[in-house]
Amino acid sequence: MQKIKEKKLIIKTLSYLGLVYAILGWLNEVWFHWTDNVFLSHYSEYIAIGFFGIYRVGVEKNPYTKKRIAVLTGMVLGFWGLLPYFFTIGEPAIGYFDGKAVWGRSIHFPMTISFFLALILVFLFGRRAVCSWNCPCVGTRDTMGAAFRKKTIKSGAAWKLRHLKWALSSFYFILFIIVLLPFSRTKSIVDSFLGITGILYFSSFLFIPITGNRNWCRWLCPYGQTFGILNTVGFYKIIADKEECISCGKCNKECDMGIPVQDLVRSKGMINVADCVGCGRCVTTCPKGVLRFYDVRDKFKKVMHRPGKNI
Repeated sequence: MQKIKEKKLIIKTLSYLGLVYAILGWLNEVWFHWTDNVFLSHYSEYIAIGFFGIYRVGVEKNPYTKKRIAVLTGMVLGFWGLLPYFFTIGEPAIGYFDGKAVWGRSIHFPMTISFFLALILVFLFGRRAVCSWNCPCVGTRDTMGAAFRKKTIKSGAAWKLRHLKWALSSFYFILFIIVLLPFSRTKSIVDSFLGITGILYFSSFLFIPITGNRNWCRWLCPYGQTFGILNTVGFYKIIADKEECISCGKCNKECDMGIPVQDLVRSKGMINVADCVGCGRCVTTCPKGVLRFYDVRDKFKKVMHRPGKNI
């Protein structure tokens, strides 16, 4: 037992050091310019995700989560890391970001091709298309942050705090219009948004051991809130056979977003909320196979509800 505790402490310590390393890379590149070494830049986060992603895939027991983290790690390293590093090509966009946003890192930039493609994918398949399979923010939290999952705050008050996202999201939505206008202060407004977002994002790393791994996703992320709106109006949802629910609470325990899954199952027979990132933990953990994903593919084919066949 003592050895297990010591091992967990070592993993948590190394995980936190990985988060600090990512912060130092950002501080160096954006603020202090200590060195131009690529290993101390925004790539620091991707490098840390790579190392800890390999570890997480190795120790993860849930087959679906193991596959998801493997793909997520690969996408962060390839799509967000290697692609823009070796092919620094400006992506076509409508308005300000035309030619400025680099392929591979432009999903979050309004009016770029990647941004529109992401919106379409989210509408068809849910927020999970980005927020579970192809996002460095999530990559950090599902690799380095995984050691602190059990610290996730799941009170009713914490669930209500999800509305805090609207503060930064409102700024982000205004940006949609700003980037389309030939406005002399567009650059300063865009830089202000990116600066504030960067400060809040990397600061959130420091509090992961206290709040759990998904603090940014739950309470601050403006991009996730945008995708979350489509989450509720698009095809995606998690549907449930509420008559079969035994109220064991395992779904609530597994949800890193603090969603009251069991209450939604019992009251509505589905989870169709903006905050669901589609990680699949509740679906794969349910002992009765009550939950299953639903997206555009189910609209065009009849899907039999069978326990164990719900992903």
